[in-house]
Order: sequence, then C-alpha cells, then structure tokens
Amino acid sequence: FQAEDGIRDAQESRGLGVVYKRQVGGFAFVLEAFDQETNEYYALKVMEKATSNDEALDCIWNEAHFLKQIKSDWVTKYWFFREFQSHIVLGMELCKGGSLRDLMKWRRIKNLSFSDEESAKIIEAILRSVKEVHLLDIIHWDIKPANFLFKDKKDLSSIRICDFGLAKKLSMNVKEIQTGSGGTLLY
Repeated sequence: FQAEDGIRDAQESRGLGVVYKRQVGGFAFVLEAFDQETNEYYALKVMEKATSNDEALDCIWNEAHFLKQIKSDWVTKYWFFREFQSHIVLGMELCKGGSLRDLMKWRRIKNLSFSDEESAKIIEAILRSVKEVHLLDIIHWDIKPANFLFKDKKDLSSIRICDFGLAKKLSMNVKEIQTGSGGTLLY
C-alpha cells in the first residue's frame, strides 16, 4: 500500500496531526490519527483504489453506510468518509485495546485462561453489541474474534463490534441472506 497519499489527504482535509500505521488488513490499512481541533484520536481505514477489486471497494462503501446508521456504545463510531482520486478513507472511533483475537492469542501464549467473571463480561458485551445491530435489522455477517475491539484493554466490557463490510440489511431478499455467502470460512 502507498500510505503517503492517504495520510496527506486525510491530514489536509480533516486537520489531522500525528498519523501512523496501526494495522494492515486484507483490503486496507488502518492508521491512527489525532484531530488537532477536537484533541481526539481516530482510526482511519484507507483503501487504495488501484490495488482494490470491486468487491473490496463495495465492502468499504458498505461499512461506511452501516456505521453511519448505527449510534451505539457497542459499535465503533462513524466519523467521516472521503473518496479521493487514488484512495478511500473511512474515519471511525479508535479502539486502542486491540481485538478479542489478539487478547485470546496473547493469553494462549502466556498459558493464561479467562476466569468465569472475565468470560462473562466479554460474552455479555459481545451479545449486547450483536443485539444493538440486530435491533436495526442489520446482519453483521462476519462475527469473529478479530471483529471485536476493546476501547480500553483494561476493561473487558468495553468491546465494540467493527468491520461491517459484509453486513446486510434484513429487509433485503430473505432468500439472498439465507443462501448468500460471506464471512470468514473458519467461523
């Protein structure tokens, strides 16, 4: 990925300060940005158009569409969506605590298990986030540990569901939803 153009355009269009790469995903990379006007940090998902297929571009458009609709403490918050000549930038809430997948992996390496209380907090937060999405007749379609982020790594109940690229609206053709493919094969 060529991050320089995405960083420069995001900085100039939104008055962003320090920006650095946090993560590289299948179709995009995620940057951490600081808004100098609000003194807040945000996550920027940047997708380069030239190296993305139509399906990937549809996913980021879809994610922006659904995040914009959802106003919940259990879902990563939408900030902005901008399309530039060479790339697309989706700005959203930054969750610095990492993903549930990362936490599970770290605990496995350290040979640490979750206590019943910790497990209960995580499961309750996951169920609340999925419930919030379902109340809006939205099906996430890619539920997995990597798509649950912690706002604060010290608070296991601070989970936010993220990555709505494959989400569907329930009012769509039910047959399509029942027979459609999507998500991560392992899950």
